[in-house]
Amino acid sequence: MGKSFASLNAALLRRAQLLADCGPVLVICPTSCVDQWSSEVQKHFNEETRPRCMALHQKETSPKDIVKMDIVIESHGFVRQRFTEATEYIAWFKLKDFVPQRDIDSDGHSHPR
Repeated sequence: MGKSFASLNAALLRRAQLLADCGPVLVICPTSCVDQWSSEVQKHFNEETRPRCMALHQKETSPKDIVKMDIVIESHGFVRQRFTEATEYIAWFKLKDFVPQRDIDSDGHSHPR
């Protein structure tokens, strides 16, 4: 994981410098590598400096939990499935001429448009 670790370290450093509150670094990899990435993060960072890391496998995971992480690791298949579901969801609303009356912020609060 040498080059991958260096890339991850660079992404975390850049995130800290520019966008400390921007959310996690997203790692998208083959399904067979998700757990490996997670264990490498545990192995290569000491406890005091270890970034908060989540291997995301379930779509039911709360966005509030995701944004608390420094690193989120997802498989290509997981991302593809979520994209497909979102695309179908958006198409359904367009078909119904649905116009949302409220926006939901990153904390899950609803605000009028």
